[in-house]
Amino acid sequence: MATKRKQRKTEDENREFRIERTENFAFIRNLNGRPTCLICKEKFAHNKKSNLERHFTSKHAHDSSTSVFNIWMQSSSNVNMASFVDSQEIAKRGKSYTDGEYIKRCFIDASEELFRDFKNKADILKKLVTTQIEDLKLVSALSIAVDESCNINDTAEVSLFVRFISHLGPKEELLGLLPLKGQTRGEDIANAVVESMDKYHIPLEKIVSILTDGAKSMTGVRKGFVAILNKKN
Repeated sequence: MATKRKQRKTEDENREFRIERTENFAFIRNLNGRPTCLICKEKFAHNKKSNLERHFTSKHAHDSSTSVFNIWMQSSSNVNMASFVDSQEIAKRGKSYTDGEYIKRCFIDASEELFRDFKNKADILKKLVTTQIEDLKLVSALSIAVDESCNINDTAEVSLFVRFISHLGPKEELLGLLPLKGQTRGEDIANAVVESMDKYHIPLEKIVSILTDGAKSMTGVRKGFVAILNKKN
């Protein structure tokens, strides 16, 4: 008599969330580890690729059929290619890859001279900042990345990055470098982040995912940054 083969459940397969899910189907992993759609905020119980793909193609087909994602992918490709060219040149000369920051600084300084005659540089910068803030106000969901470090003056500060879907496709922006006055506890970091979000009128409720550097001040169960921010949300 043949024994009946036990069917394996989806949750037993231990599927891990992969970054390709974000790039291909606009999904991220929320604080509870569940895949969440960046476009409509719908949550799924498992990281099964076919389910995420079906959701994206059936409910957000207009996003994939337009040139929005193609434009973003082309832009991303151009940035990667520029980075590769710099890395290749550094490798040819047998230099350290940390020299990339030096090259970046030289490029920025040279650009100031090359485009000195542009009369509306300040207006363009102001418009870019305004557009970024307006995009953040319109999105229904966003993820943040927080990293605590010290600047050259040995002053503690927090780098706050945001990632979201705009009308031009996925975007990642540096929202600010937030100085920490005094201590660097989870509460201090949370207060700095909340103050920055309030400054740009971005509700905390829009945050669906948080990435940190893994320090105890960030991940502590009760007094860590993530725990405190969840209480404020």
